[in-house]
Amino acid sequence: MAESIHVYIPPIDEEARREAKARQARLTKPAGSLGRLEDLSISLAGMTGRLDPPLANRVVFTLAADHGVALEGVSAYPRDVTAQMVLNFLNGGAAINVLARQMNARVVVADLGVDADLPPHPELHALKVRRGTASITKGPASCERPAGQSTTGAGSRARRSPTASTSCSRATWASVTRQHRPPSSAP
Repeated sequence: MAESIHVYIPPIDEEARREAKARQARLTKPAGSLGRLEDLSISLAGMTGRLDPPLANRVVFTLAADHGVALEGVSAYPRDVTAQMVLNFLNGGAAINVLARQMNARVVVADLGVDADLPPHPELHALKVRRGTASITKGPASCERPAGQSTTGAGSRARRSPTASTSCSRATWASVTRQHRPPSSAP
Protein backbone atom coordinates (compact mmCIF):
# COMPACT_ATOMS: atom_id res chain seq x y z
CA MET A 1 0.00 0.00 0.00
CA ALA A 2 1.27 3.47 -0.88
CA GLU A 3 2.32 5.79 1.91
CA SER A 4 0.56 9.08 2.57
CA ILE A 5 2.63 12.21 2.75
CA HIS A 6 1.36 14.92 5.06
CA VAL A 7 2.86 18.33 4.42
CA TYR A 8 1.63 21.81 5.21
CA ILE A 9 1.76 24.05 2.17
CA PRO A 10 1.32 27.73 2.99
CA PRO A 11 -1.01 29.84 0.84
CA ILE A 12 0.34 31.61 -2.24
CA ASP A 13 1.74 35.07 -1.50
CA GLU A 14 -0.25 37.18 -3.98
CA GLU A 15 1.78 40.33 -3.24
CA ALA A 16 5.02 38.52 -4.15
CA ARG A 17 3.35 37.29 -7.35
CA ARG A 18 2.34 40.86 -8.27
CA GLU A 19 5.87 42.13 -7.58
CA ALA A 20 7.41 39.34 -9.67
CA LYS A 21 5.05 40.07 -12.55
CA ALA A 22 5.90 43.78 -12.38
CA ARG A 23 9.60 42.88 -12.33
CA GLN A 24 9.19 40.78 -15.47
CA ALA A 25 7.53 43.77 -17.16
CA ARG A 26 10.51 46.04 -16.25
CA LEU A 27 13.23 43.74 -17.64
CA THR A 28 14.88 44.72 -20.91
CA LYS A 29 13.43 42.01 -23.15
CA PRO A 30 10.33 41.53 -25.29
CA ALA A 31 7.31 40.73 -23.13
CA GLY A 32 6.78 36.98 -22.95
CA SER A 33 10.09 36.19 -24.69
CA LEU A 34 11.14 33.82 -21.90
CA GLY A 35 7.93 31.84 -22.34
CA ARG A 36 7.08 29.46 -19.50
CA LEU A 37 10.12 30.63 -17.49
CA GLU A 38 8.42 33.97 -16.83
CA ASP A 39 5.35 32.21 -15.45
CA LEU A 40 7.57 29.93 -13.40
CA SER A 41 9.44 32.86 -11.84
CA ILE A 42 6.12 34.45 -10.88
CA SER A 43 4.85 31.16 -9.43
CA LEU A 44 8.06 30.61 -7.43
CA ALA A 45 7.78 34.12 -5.98
CA GLY A 46 4.22 33.35 -4.90
CA MET A 47 5.21 30.01 -3.37
CA THR A 48 8.20 31.38 -1.45
CA GLY A 49 7.11 34.97 -0.80
CA ARG A 50 10.39 36.20 -2.31
CA LEU A 51 11.46 37.68 -5.64
CA ASP A 52 14.84 35.95 -5.33
CA PRO A 53 14.01 32.58 -3.76
CA PRO A 54 17.04 30.56 -2.78
CA LEU A 55 16.89 27.39 -4.81
CA ALA A 56 19.04 25.24 -2.56
CA ASN A 57 18.85 21.46 -2.60
CA ARG A 58 17.71 21.42 -6.21
CA VAL A 59 16.24 18.17 -7.49
CA VAL A 60 15.27 17.05 -10.97
CA PHE A 61 12.74 14.23 -10.75
CA THR A 62 13.05 11.95 -13.77
CA LEU A 63 10.08 9.60 -13.64
CA ALA A 64 10.18 6.94 -16.34
CA ALA A 65 7.40 4.81 -17.78
CA ASP A 66 6.28 3.53 -21.16
CA HIS A 67 3.08 4.66 -22.82
CA GLY A 68 0.95 1.95 -24.39
CA VAL A 69 0.00 4.18 -27.29
CA ALA A 70 3.63 3.97 -28.50
CA LEU A 71 2.74 0.46 -29.73
CA GLU A 72 0.47 2.17 -32.28
CA GLY A 73 3.52 3.64 -34.06
CA VAL A 74 2.96 7.26 -32.93
CA SER A 75 6.33 7.68 -31.24
CA ALA A 76 9.59 8.60 -32.91
CA TYR A 77 11.33 5.91 -30.83
CA PRO A 78 10.50 2.31 -29.89
CA ARG A 79 9.66 1.44 -26.29
CA ASP A 80 13.04 -0.19 -25.61
CA VAL A 81 14.63 3.27 -25.83
CA THR A 82 12.99 4.12 -22.47
CA ALA A 83 15.08 1.54 -20.60
CA GLN A 84 18.22 2.76 -22.39
CA MET A 85 17.43 6.35 -21.40
CA VAL A 86 16.89 5.38 -17.76
CA LEU A 87 20.34 3.75 -17.71
CA ASN A 88 21.78 6.87 -19.33
CA PHE A 89 20.14 9.07 -16.65
CA LEU A 90 21.62 6.84 -13.94
CA ASN A 91 25.08 7.00 -15.52
CA GLY A 92 24.96 10.80 -15.86
CA GLY A 93 25.08 10.82 -19.66
CA ALA A 94 21.74 12.38 -20.63
CA ALA A 95 21.05 16.02 -21.44
CA ILE A 96 19.09 16.40 -18.18
CA ASN A 97 22.22 15.33 -16.27
CA VAL A 98 24.25 18.03 -18.00
CA LEU A 99 21.63 20.67 -17.15
CA ALA A 100 21.39 19.40 -13.57
CA ARG A 101 25.16 19.62 -13.12
CA GLN A 102 25.12 23.20 -14.40
CA MET A 103 22.48 24.08 -11.79
CA ASN A 104 24.06 21.99 -9.01
CA ALA A 105 20.93 19.85 -8.92
CA ARG A 106 20.54 16.23 -7.94
CA VAL A 107 18.84 13.89 -10.45
CA VAL A 108 16.40 11.41 -8.89
CA VAL A 109 15.44 8.61 -11.26
CA ALA A 110 12.40 6.42 -10.68
CA ASP A 111 11.01 3.55 -12.73
CA LEU A 112 7.24 3.99 -12.45
CA GLY A 113 6.37 1.69 -15.33
CA VAL A 114 9.17 1.01 -17.79
CA ASP A 115 8.26 -1.99 -19.97
CA ALA A 116 11.56 -3.72 -19.23
CA ASP A 117 13.40 -5.33 -16.36
CA LEU A 118 16.00 -2.74 -15.39
CA PRO A 119 19.15 -3.95 -13.64
CA PRO A 120 19.50 -3.01 -9.98
CA HIS A 121 21.21 0.32 -9.47
CA PRO A 122 21.81 2.13 -6.15
CA GLU A 123 20.34 5.37 -7.54
CA LEU A 124 17.26 3.83 -9.18
CA HIS A 125 14.00 4.07 -7.28
CA ALA A 126 12.26 0.91 -8.49
CA LEU A 127 8.59 1.81 -8.07
CA LYS A 128 7.08 0.01 -11.02
CA VAL A 129 3.35 -0.48 -10.62
CA ARG A 130 3.05 -2.25 -13.98
CA ARG A 131 5.02 -2.59 -17.23
CA GLY A 132 3.86 0.42 -19.20
CA THR A 133 0.31 1.61 -19.69
CA ALA A 134 -2.41 0.39 -21.98
CA SER A 135 -3.00 2.11 -25.30
CA ILE A 136 -5.38 5.07 -25.13
CA THR A 137 -6.65 3.98 -28.55
CA LYS A 138 -8.24 0.95 -26.90
CA GLY A 139 -9.42 2.46 -23.60
CA PRO A 140 -7.99 4.19 -20.52
CA ALA A 141 -4.20 4.12 -20.38
CA SER A 142 -4.28 3.57 -16.63
CA CYS A 143 -6.63 4.03 -13.76
CA GLU A 144 -6.19 6.48 -10.90
CA ARG A 145 -4.98 3.94 -8.36
CA PRO A 146 -1.78 2.78 -10.15
CA ALA A 147 -0.95 6.34 -11.09
CA GLY A 148 -1.41 7.47 -7.49
CA GLN A 149 0.62 4.54 -6.16
CA SER A 150 3.57 5.33 -8.37
CA THR A 151 3.69 9.07 -7.74
CA THR A 152 3.14 8.67 -4.00
CA GLY A 153 5.85 6.01 -3.85
CA ALA A 154 8.29 8.16 -5.82
CA GLY A 155 7.72 11.14 -3.56
CA SER A 156 8.07 9.11 -0.42
CA ARG A 157 11.32 7.46 -1.53
CA ALA A 158 12.81 10.74 -2.73
CA ARG A 159 11.94 12.48 0.55
CA ARG A 160 13.62 9.70 2.59
CA SER A 161 16.84 10.22 0.67
CA PRO A 162 19.56 11.78 2.89
CA THR A 163 19.86 14.83 0.62
CA ALA A 164 16.19 15.32 -0.16
CA SER A 165 15.54 18.23 2.19
CA THR A 166 13.93 20.43 -0.43
CA SER A 167 10.74 22.37 -0.04
CA CYS A 168 10.06 22.01 -3.77
CA SER A 169 9.97 18.22 -3.55
CA ARG A 170 7.71 18.36 -0.51
CA ALA A 171 5.32 20.74 -2.22
CA THR A 172 5.32 18.77 -5.46
CA TRP A 173 4.58 15.43 -3.87
CA ALA A 174 2.04 16.87 -1.48
CA SER A 175 0.13 18.37 -4.39
CA VAL A 176 0.26 15.07 -6.26
CA THR A 177 -1.11 13.09 -3.32
CA ARG A 178 -3.47 15.87 -2.18
CA GLN A 179 -2.45 15.45 1.43
CA HIS A 180 -2.13 18.51 3.69
CA ARG A 181 -1.90 19.03 7.41
CA PRO A 182 -3.31 22.02 9.24
CA PRO A 183 -1.09 25.01 10.01
CA SER A 184 -1.06 24.16 13.73
CA SER A 185 1.08 21.06 13.02
CA ALA A 186 3.41 22.69 10.51
CA PRO A 187 7.12 22.27 11.24
